[in-house]
This record gives sequence, C-alpha cells and structure tokens, in this order.
Amino acid sequence: DASDKKFRIGKRADALDFLRWFLNVTSATLRAGGATIQRRPGEKKSSGPEPTVIEKIFQGKVRMTSEKVVVQGIEAKGPKQVGINLGGDAKEKEAGEKIISRKSKSVPFIILTLDLPPAPLFKDAHDRNFIPQIPLYSILEKFNGKTTTDVAVGAGTIERRTYKLTKLPQHLILHIKRFSKNEFNIEKNPTIVNFPIRGLDMKPYAEIPAHLASKISTRYDLVANICHVEGSSPF
Repeated sequence: DASDKKFRIGKRADALDFLRWFLNVTSATLRAGGATIQRRPGEKKSSGPEPTVIEKIFQGKVRMTSEKVVVQGIEAKGPKQVGINLGGDAKEKEAGEKIISRKSKSVPFIILTLDLPPAPLFKDAHDRNFIPQIPLYSILEKFNGKTTTDVAVGAGTIERRTYKLTKLPQHLILHIKRFSKNEFNIEKNPTIVNFPIRGLDMKPYAEIPAHLASKISTRYDLVANICHVEGSSPF
C-alpha cells in the first residue's frame, strides 16, 4: 500500500508520523497530477514551483542561522542536541570558543517542532513526582531569532543555531516534542503546556516586511489538539 503497511486499520501508530506522512504523500500526489494552485491575474510569479493546496494552507518558512563553534569539553560521535539556551543571546560567547563558520538558510516546514525543558528529577513534599507547567509562549521563544540551540556535530565542535519564522502558514501545526530515547528506553516529558484557545499571537516570532504587516494576520485560534494517552488507549 501507499505507506508500505506502516499505517493500517486496527493497528496503533504514532499520530505525528501519520500526519506527516499523510500531508507529504497528499502534496506529492497532487503535484504529480498537476493539481497546483494557479496564480491570479497580475500576481507576481514565485521563484519556485507553484504550490499544492497542502503547501498553500499548511506550509511556512523558517530561517535557520548557524555558527560552527569549537568548544573544549564537547565530545560526540554524531549529531546530538546539547540543549536549548532559553533566554540566551546569540551574541554572547563563552570563554574558549572559536567560531569557524557561519551560514543561514530558509527552510520550509509543515509541522513546527517545539522543545520542552528537561523535566525536574525532584519530588514534592508528598513524595510525588513534580509535574511543571509552562506557557506555550515560553517554548515558542526558540523562534525569536535570539534563543540559541546547541547541537554537537563532532568531537569538540557544536553548531549553535537560532531560528526566525519568515512566512506564517494559513493553518499552523505545532508539535510539542515530549519523547526522547536513551540507551535503555523511551522517556516521556510530562510537562504541562498551557496555551490560549483563541488569539495565539505569532508576531514576536515572525519576520514580516513592513509593507505586509497590515495584510497578514499573525493570530491563530485552536482548532484541534492531539494527545498521547498512556495505557491501552490509542494515540
């Protein structure tokens, strides 16, 4: 079948994997059949191919700026996320660091991934695991153009990245990354994320030209929420 039997009726699967596969396959099928959005009369021609209806509705763009930095004490055999520095300034450099390259590129996205801070290991006064709560806006800071994310790319070398949205989609799909793998199992971060039902403002995280500011809406209302439930319940 189209998914090589990865997704079948009656078989549980990850909702994010299915959504990503469904949107990508649908868009590719539409493009192969020539079903793209035609430009209106007088509309400026885009530099790339005409978008499909999936790309028109769900696709945005993010600018990723990265610096390759040599740092003492970083050892890695392959790509590995070191951590996100919430509130960090990209201009601040730690002692012993040496920047060896800089680059910037624009990357299209359909699903925007948000990182959670590490879950605390301590327990409350009743010896129960403490479950923190954070606002959605705090993890959206990843895309303010200043917050840095360090990714180990080799022994003694990290790639320091910042992100800024350059195009907002009509409908925004956010993925809160809760699962991580270690040497023994898969761990779920239980942090509760509080988010608005209406009026999520993405303006602080988007770079919008002044002449388009009055024509583009940066606010979103919640339409659907998909949650992972542990136990016998499906995704």
